[in-house]
Amino acid sequence: DLIILDINVFDNKGMALLKEIKCDQPGLPVIVLTERLSQESTNYAKQELSCEIIEKPINPDCFLEVATRMMVRTPVRIPSALRKKKSEIF
Repeated sequence: DLIILDINVFDNKGMALLKEIKCDQPGLPVIVLTERLSQESTNYAKQELSCEIIEKPINPDCFLEVATRMMVRTPVRIPSALRKKKSEIF
């Protein structure tokens, strides 16, 4: 899973949405797209919320590199219905 969020949408309430997402799913990787973001907000998103920031206009190669890096960092979550007990494996 990966969220791509334009931080300037929703009447500039994107940062509130980002905080809510990270509160509910702290390990979920998020790429923040922005045309303008204060240095304070950029630092907060990167350091406190563990997000990557990509400024518009988006460079496709940069976007793919960041998205790939974030997906590799994220552990695969196996739904509990698919997990086997150790006794079922051996």
